[in-house]
Amino acid sequence: WDFGDGAMSQDTCPVHTYVIGGDQEVCLTVSNEYGEDTFCRTLELIDTTTPTTVLIQDQINVYPNPAVDQLTIAFSKPLRQQTTWLLYNDLGQVVRELQLAQGIQRHVISLSGLPNALYFYTLEQKDATIKSGKVLVVE
Repeated sequence: WDFGDGAMSQDTCPVHTYVIGGDQEVCLTVSNEYGEDTFCRTLELIDTTTPTTVLIQDQINVYPNPAVDQLTIAFSKPLRQQTTWLLYNDLGQVVRELQLAQGIQRHVISLSGLPNALYFYTLEQKDATIKSGKVLVVE
């Protein structure tokens, strides 16, 4: 393993801690008597030690599901930063978008006018998805 920051390992399942965030290219080189092959991936590392770390998914509840005419998003703590809620149809098209302001802890969203269907949603802060899921809209 080459972790892209100068550290390397020959362990089968290594654990590595990065000092700084950002993009790092991690490569695995495998070899035997017949040859050698290298596989690389770029990882986006996010600093999780700052106090403004985004909420984890377990701290956000989206209900009811199935939903009839409204959907509630409840956060365990008031939002520290603006959050975008996006609702997608089965073709991946955005059918609703809402900006949730800092300081809110619960938001009720109207689903009126949406046909009965399965929809997909994401909650995003900056460039990170903090929660995603599905909601069934019914009459």
